[in-house]
Amino acid sequence: MKLNKDKTSVLILTHYAFRSEEGEDTDQRILRYLKDKVKKLALITHPFPEFGFRHSYLTIYENGRLSKQLKVYVPKGPAWFQYLYHIYLIYYFLLKAGLVWDLCIAMENFSFASIFPLRFLHLMKRIIYYSIDFSPRRFPNPALNRIYHFIDKLACKGSDTNWVMVKQQITERVRFGISRSSSAPFSIVPIGYEIKNINVLFSDKTDFYSIVYAGGLREAYGPRL
Repeated sequence: MKLNKDKTSVLILTHYAFRSEEGEDTDQRILRYLKDKVKKLALITHPFPEFGFRHSYLTIYENGRLSKQLKVYVPKGPAWFQYLYHIYLIYYFLLKAGLVWDLCIAMENFSFASIFPLRFLHLMKRIIYYSIDFSPRRFPNPALNRIYHFIDKLACKGSDTNWVMVKQQITERVRFGISRSSSAPFSIVPIGYEIKNINVLFSDKTDFYSIVYAGGLREAYGPRL
């Protein structure tokens, strides 16, 4: 899909574990990259229930400039209730931002499932399913785990393109019963970074033969990927 600065509209949907003031999450990097390349860009992001944050956010850019920001409280409750509330908020935000989009980037399977019905109404012209991880055992609850894998399979098949961070996410899905032939094409799209924001300071104490891992240590996120 070719982006047109005078016509293209892009919607990004995601959940967050933590929000940084510097905006260095993957969705924020995509936002910064796209905001000057499309006519309209919106980001809707919700808190993962297990991390305890209580607000969902809508950010809209038009012609490269910030035009609207909304912050909405998410009531406390079981995880299933909060996820259902997120669906309500997505549609509430879409009524504020607009219902018709040229491209939607859904950054996990729940976000994909939330807006997939709009595809049948021709409101989402193209959908990218961008998954940064894949976990055979996402939830301890077997029922929730089955729902997670059902939605993941739906997203792989129902999107126009699948973006993954590493090849192992593809091979693990195949091993778990997802057919590549019946899924949308897969592309490996690692998390980007901005070189200008990285200050490399060399000294005589630099150890060039050590590796420091900075990241999560869950099965789905850790060094195994």
